Amino acid sequence: MEKNELTNTIHTTLCPRAVLIAYTYAQDKKYFLEQRSIDAKGRMGEGHPVTVEFMNELVRNYSETYSGTPYGRLPSNLLYADTRKGSEEYIWYNPPGKRMMYFVENLGIENAQYNLPGIIYQAKETQLDVYAYKDNLPDMET
Repeated sequence: MEKNELTNTIHTTLCPRAVLIAYTYAQDKKYFLEQRSIDAKGRMGEGHPVTVEFMNELVRNYSETYSGTPYGRLPSNLLYADTRKGSEEYIWYNPPGKRMMYFVENLGIENAQYNLPGIIYQAKETQLDVYAYKDNLPDMET
């Protein structure tokens, strides 16, 4: 029987190659980082101070792989995007037009197509703000 990719990943043996050990001084917040290689039998070798070059390479490789930065074609209705960690914010819009609207019976409003204004959405932190606008397409002054 053929295995799928997830099954292959779960059954793949990970082999440790190195370990980082962080030491701290009890009286302040200074750190010392040490790198130790791990041999084929799983034994740690001697420790070496971590260099700035090593940390820069580690951060660069991690950031490129796991940055969460969107890539590819951007939707034409996206007005603004800030993907910086802690500052995430996205603004997009739907143009004005006729849209089918559905209502619960007890409101007494007919399910039908209604003219709707343009809508601008602003998502940031834990909130979503919604604004209506009159023009066909919003610009930076909208």
